[in-house]
Amino acid sequence: MLGRSLFTESWFQWGAALVIGFPIAVIVLGELLARLERRRSRLANPIRLLRNAFLPMLVAVVFLRQVLEIDSPADGENALIQVGATLTSVIGLAVLLSIVRGFITAESSPESWRGRAPRLLVDMMRFVLLGIGSLLILSNIWGLSITGTFAALGVGGILIGIALQDTLASLMGGIAILSEKPFTVGDWIELDDVEGKVTDINWRTVRLRNRQRDLIVVPNIVFGNQMIINNSRPEIEHIEVISLGFSYDDPPNAVKAMLTEAVEGTPDLIEGSPVDIRCVSYDDFSVGYEIWLNVKNYDVMPQVRDHFMTRIWYAAKRHGVGIPFPIRTVHHYEAGRLPETDTPEMIQRRVRGLPGQTIAEPVAERLHDAADASEEVGDQSEDNHLLTFAAGETLQIEGGDSPGLGVILSGTAVGMNRTHQVVTLTKGEVFGEQSMLGMRENLLTIRALTDVEAVIISGPSVDAIARSNLGFAEEIQAVVQSRGAAIDRAGSLDLTTESPGS
Repeated sequence: MLGRSLFTESWFQWGAALVIGFPIAVIVLGELLARLERRRSRLANPIRLLRNAFLPMLVAVVFLRQVLEIDSPADGENALIQVGATLTSVIGLAVLLSIVRGFITAESSPESWRGRAPRLLVDMMRFVLLGIGSLLILSNIWGLSITGTFAALGVGGILIGIALQDTLASLMGGIAILSEKPFTVGDWIELDDVEGKVTDINWRTVRLRNRQRDLIVVPNIVFGNQMIINNSRPEIEHIEVISLGFSYDDPPNAVKAMLTEAVEGTPDLIEGSPVDIRCVSYDDFSVGYEIWLNVKNYDVMPQVRDHFMTRIWYAAKRHGVGIPFPIRTVHHYEAGRLPETDTPEMIQRRVRGLPGQTIAEPVAERLHDAADASEEVGDQSEDNHLLTFAAGETLQIEGGDSPGLGVILSGTAVGMNRTHQVVTLTKGEVFGEQSMLGMRENLLTIRALTDVEAVIISGPSVDAIARSNLGFAEEIQAVVQSRGAAIDRAGSLDLTTESPGS
């Protein structure tokens, strides 16, 4: 009878639950803590606090109230019980805040939503949990009136709001940014005359870093009054519009062809994107064009712009397209003469100075004859103009047609087939040699390693030189055979490389 009444006692049941449950809880939390520590998880700290502080305090309070039944009916709860319950609640609140923070930041990559979560979101969640937890502790443990607390907070809030108008406005701006998400961390934005990459969003400010690596701090209140341009949304690709002007003497279709060549050689553009070039205006000194570049990522936009603007100069010079000065400049030339740096005599002199007279002398002589013939008809032969190629540009394409024989006057280029570099071309060497053999398709792609100057001798001119100069024809034939042998060696190297894996 006594045994049965003992098991039905509330204090005995609580005591038995504590004796059995506390060791089991300690063991379970210890195993969980060991796993989290091995993974170096940020959740290990709150679990350690839960096991070492919160759980013992909770057991102590339950033991005092339920097992020892320490209570004071006259004064409500005993002061010892209230202090113990308060400490337990505070520790539990600290554990909860640590878990929330660890859940948002633990094991998250920068691309995940947790990795991109602004610090403002974390701070707001911790502030709300802290406020709710504090009110519950004051109300349930100490018996304070929540209504009176809210009234006091209301009066204090009015005074604080008057004193901190700008700060609170920035705070509300931060909340609006968080809810509307016009931009997130990692986006490139423009605000007034400021451009930068968002690095942090907090209670009061948004931090940007510009391309000069400077830190820009913008109060959140500014974003409510300014227009924001987000260059990273809605997609990471970016269209960069570049405006240029060219001479009225150049046909728009010729200018567009030159610009298309420059666009196709620009790196970091989206593969397969259409070339979009527009003639948009007739200005005081030039015809205006817009080039729309489809850039892979806004981060590389300055590099893309630099590559494109650099290639424009070379392409315009090579195609004879004029880039006018933005002022009224008058150039005086005698009729029928070229600028002093590009006269037929200067080109002939440079060709004669090339190594190896077998090719250089007949070409120079042909240039002289073509110049004389052009003067008689009042025209200028295309053979008298230098072609300039930038480093990385293509002089000829494998499988393409050869407009004539090219002679390199300065710079270095390489000849490549589809897989290997075959030959290196320097001053005095030729390309497009198939033009005199009736084979119009090029065997190699020739690409400039440095800036290259070259002169092109048209097909009929090459034929005329070959008929009158046997040594010239033999030298070109030797070049063809030498490069054919080099291509064959490159092909055998491919077979040797593939054979071990076959």
